[in-house]
Amino acid sequence: MKLKINKKAVYLILSICLGHLGYSQKDTAPSKEVVAFLDTFRKDYEAMYRNENFRLVQDRYGENVRLMPEFQETVLGLIPSAMYYVAFFERFEIDSYGRENIEILDLESRVVELGRFQMNISDIEGEYLLTGKYQNVWELTSKGTYELITEAWSYDNWVEFGDKLRFKDVPSVRMALEPHILVNDNISFEIEALNCLMEKVIMEGDTKRWSLFYSNDAMLIGGFHPIAKGRKAIENHLIELSEEEPLFEKLDVRTDGIIELDGYALEYSSTIENWRDDWSSGISTSKNIKLWKREPNGSLKIFRMINMYD
Repeated sequence: MKLKINKKAVYLILSICLGHLGYSQKDTAPSKEVVAFLDTFRKDYEAMYRNENFRLVQDRYGENVRLMPEFQETVLGLIPSAMYYVAFFERFEIDSYGRENIEILDLESRVVELGRFQMNISDIEGEYLLTGKYQNVWELTSKGTYELITEAWSYDNWVEFGDKLRFKDVPSVRMALEPHILVNDNISFEIEALNCLMEKVIMEGDTKRWSLFYSNDAMLIGGFHPIAKGRKAIENHLIELSEEEPLFEKLDVRTDGIIELDGYALEYSSTIENWRDDWSSGISTSKNIKLWKREPNGSLKIFRMINMYD
């Protein structure tokens, strides 16, 4: 007597069993509606700069939006964010501004957009060109619309007039000196452990192990450097960075927020850096956003990261 095998049933059982051995990768491609929404915002944002009028985009900012500009401490809230743009437009004339989208990741309740920008600005002392990268995080509201909850950007090169990009009258917070989150669940425990190891690896200058924190398809958007795509390019970037940076006597990576998503985790963190070189020493702070991704084997890797100095 021959045993009849239901192939469909076998495939179903195997898929269920194998599904528990690993983590499936979710499709992050955005819908046409999301792309159209972001295209409209991008055009309005460009117009906001050209017309020096924040009100052109204000309706799409969340009340608790987080602004993370290079050279400025973190700006928290809609009103302080509006004050930042007003201060920027009062200090500089905007001669041109443009944005270019690189990538949109639809993570269901959050949408992450990465892109490049270029602006020509001027004041009484001269004309300036600024080029850089930006990352926006949007939240899907209960009304089915999106509101901007995070806006971050860094520059491609060191900016000699960086002090002019600081606005002391705008309410800002140096997040590195603020309380960090409690380690009280699995994801905060895992990220805290990885960050502690990262501190050690960076201080040792071990760029090989440093690069292992990133996924094979990662993208590192560092300050004053071009985007590094892929782990090999990231490792080469970290080698170059370790040769440029001073010796770090102590690093303290402090996480102040984690948004756990399906297969991903969005981390808001900052770093206190005690450093020295042959001529001087000091303490500096920086801020970053890491998008961690759960790999098929269960490991947690940095998928996207943008970093800005205060």
